[in-house]
Amino acid sequence: MPEYILFVDDEKLIKRLVSHYFRNQIRKGEYEFIFAYNGIEALEILRENPLINLVITDINMPEMDGLTLLGKIREFHENTKSIIVSAYEDIKMIRQAMSLGACDFINKPIDFQDLENTISRTLDYINHLKKNSYLEEQTQLPKTQTNQISVVSQLITESVYEINNPINWISGNLQEAQVVIKDLINNLQLCQQQFTDIPPEILQNIQEHGREDLVSQLSKMMISMQVGTDRLEQIGNNLTTQIKQ
Repeated sequence: MPEYILFVDDEKLIKRLVSHYFRNQIRKGEYEFIFAYNGIEALEILRENPLINLVITDINMPEMDGLTLLGKIREFHENTKSIIVSAYEDIKMIRQAMSLGACDFINKPIDFQDLENTISRTLDYINHLKKNSYLEEQTQLPKTQTNQISVVSQLITESVYEINNPINWISGNLQEAQVVIKDLINNLQLCQQQFTDIPPEILQNIQEHGREDLVSQLSKMMISMQVGTDRLEQIGNNLTTQIKQ
C-alpha cells in the first residue's frame, strides 16, 4: 500500500517536477502524490482522503496560506503530519510553523534530494508512531506499563526530530555562508587590484593577516561546523534506529 502524500503549492509547475523526480517510487507503488493549490483545496482533499498521512505545504499561498492550513490540520487532522516549504529569509514564519506542529521544513528553491530525505525521515517517524499505537493495543502488558513505554518511546522519537530540525537549518545556513564568504573575499581581492591608493594602515593589516590565511581559517571553521552538524545528525539517526529495534 503506498504512502499518500498531499503536496500544497500554488505553483502548478510543482506537480510536474515532483511527479518526474519521484516517478520510480510512484511506479513501484511506494508513494502516491495528491496535489492542491491552496489551503482551502487541501482541507477538502484531506476530508475526502483519510489515508493521507503527510502534508507538504508552501507557506505563501492565496486564499488560505500555509500557516492557517497547519492550524486547521492540527485542529481537525491531528494524526496527519506536515512539512513546510519556505525561503531562507522566512525565519519568523518557519518558527511559527514549527509551533503549529510542522515536523520538518525544506527550503526554496527545492533541492529534491533534500525533499526525498525529508519525506523518508518524516514517514519513518509517522510509521513509528503508528507502531507504538498498535503495540499498545495488542501487547499483553498492563495498560499503565504499556502507556509508560509508549510515552517514553514517543518522547525520545520526538526529541530526535526536534534535534534534526535545527541541524537542517544550521547546515543550510553553513552552505549559504560558504558562498557569501567566498564572494566577499573575491570582491575584496578585486577592490585591492583596482584601487592602488590604499591607506598604509589597511595595507599593513592586509600584510599581517593575509588573504590566504583568512581563506584557510574560514574554510577550516566551516568544515569543523559541518562535521559537528553531521555528527549530531548521525547521533539522531542512531537513536531512531535503536528505538525502532
